[in-house]
Amino acid sequence: TLAHQSYHDVTIADVVAAARVSKRTFYEQFSSKEDCLLALCEAVSEDTLRTIAANFTPNLEWEAQLDTVIRVYLGRLQSRPALIRALFIELLAIGTRGLQVRREIGRRFADFLCMQVEIVKLQRPAKHSLDPAVAMAVVGGINDLILQAIEDDAADQLVDRVARPATEFVKAVLVYLERDLP
Repeated sequence: TLAHQSYHDVTIADVVAAARVSKRTFYEQFSSKEDCLLALCEAVSEDTLRTIAANFTPNLEWEAQLDTVIRVYLGRLQSRPALIRALFIELLAIGTRGLQVRREIGRRFADFLCMQVEIVKLQRPAKHSLDPAVAMAVVGGINDLILQAIEDDAADQLVDRVARPATEFVKAVLVYLERDLP
């Protein structure tokens, strides 16, 4: 449904028709269209994290691993451009609840990034841990690159438009973690 019309224009009738369920079934699961969008966002996020984790190969050099993870992430998003537009932009139209879900999802991705750094530390003990706030800043920066592509009507070109700058940004942060601490 979101592939053909904006979230604002989607009705419960559209959702139940696309899902081939009754309104009663819909309301047994969700109290509103907003709850349905929030649940969809959570499901897509979990699916994306599973896809990234499945493609994470700890024995690769960290630079190659980083490139792989970013390309897998962006490719997964790029495969569903209309849905990603709804989840990145229209989710915020819900207000505070949408923002809270967006931040929680960002935190999960930041936690995954911190975990990757800890795995790299097993190979390179001189590397420092990634501060969770810095990881959130990295996730936010990548999300802004994705938002810019969406606003430019290029959600179907995320790998080409975002992979290089996102990889360079994360590499810069990871190199920073190798510095000598005072």
